[in-house]
Amino acid sequence: MPVDRREVLRQVEGDYLLDYATFTGAVRVYLTRSLEVHFVQDRNDLHRRMFLLAVYREEYSAYEDLGAMLDALLTNRRTPVVPLLERLISYGPGEVELLKVMERFGIGGARELYDHLGLGELIPLNWTEQFPGLDLQKALRTAADFFFVDCVRNQKKDGVRAFNKMKHGLLWVPNAKRYLPSQIEAPAALFSTEGSRPEAITNPFSLYAIPMADQHLDGRLRSIHFIQTNLRMIAALRVIGLHPEALRRRGFSNPADLLRTPNMADVLSFVDQVTISGQAGQS
Repeated sequence: MPVDRREVLRQVEGDYLLDYATFTGAVRVYLTRSLEVHFVQDRNDLHRRMFLLAVYREEYSAYEDLGAMLDALLTNRRTPVVPLLERLISYGPGEVELLKVMERFGIGGARELYDHLGLGELIPLNWTEQFPGLDLQKALRTAADFFFVDCVRNQKKDGVRAFNKMKHGLLWVPNAKRYLPSQIEAPAALFSTEGSRPEAITNPFSLYAIPMADQHLDGRLRSIHFIQTNLRMIAALRVIGLHPEALRRRGFSNPADLLRTPNMADVLSFVDQVTISGQAGQS
C-alpha cells in the first residue's frame, strides 16, 4: 500500500534537524579545523595551495548548504504542506544559488529575509528565563544580515561554476598563471568558458584562481564557521519550538537543555558574542 510520502518526511524532520544541529552542520568546520592544524605544522608553498583548495571547496559547499536550507525553509513557510526534507533531498545545485533563492522568493534585504524565514517566531517564550542576558533576537538578525549581505555577495557566479568541477577534485591546478598568463600565480579550478562570453571564441576553458594571502584564507574559514553556526542555531530552535518530541526521545526533559550540551557550545558562544557586541554599541 502506498505511503503518504510527505507524512513520512514530516515524521523524521525533528530527528533530522536535531542531528543537523549537533552533528551534520558541524562537519565542515571539523574538516577545515583538522586541515588547519596539519597546515600550521608545515606552512610550505605546496601545502598552502592544497589547503586553500580544500578550504575553498568547503566554503562553496557551505554556500550550497545555506542556499538549500534557506530554500527549504522559505518553501515551507510559503507552502506549509511541503516538508523541509522534501526540498532538501530533491533540489538541484543550480536551484539554490543564493541570489536565485532571494530572487525566487522576492527578498530584497536582510530584514525581509528575517521576516520571510519567521526567525522571530523561533525565539522560545521562556528564553529570557532560560538564558538571561543573551540577546537571541539580535543573534538571529545578525544571521539574516550575514546570509543576505555577505554570503550573497561572496558566492561568485564563476566561483559556483568552478566549485561544480572542484567537488570531485579532477580539475584542480596548482598555478593558474601556468595556463593563462593573465591570471595570478595561485591555485585554481578549470571550467568550460560560457558560450555567451567573447573570450569563448579564442579559449574554450576558463580559470577561477583563489588568492593565497592569509587574509583571504582566514576570511574563507570564518565564512564556513559562521554559516554552519547560524544554520545549526536555526535548526536547534526549530527542534525546540516545533519538534519537542524529538528531544524527549533523546532524553531531554527541558528542550532548552539542547543548547547547553557540549556539541552546541559554539552556538551559544556565538549568541553571547553578538549580545556583548550589541551592548558595546549601545554604550
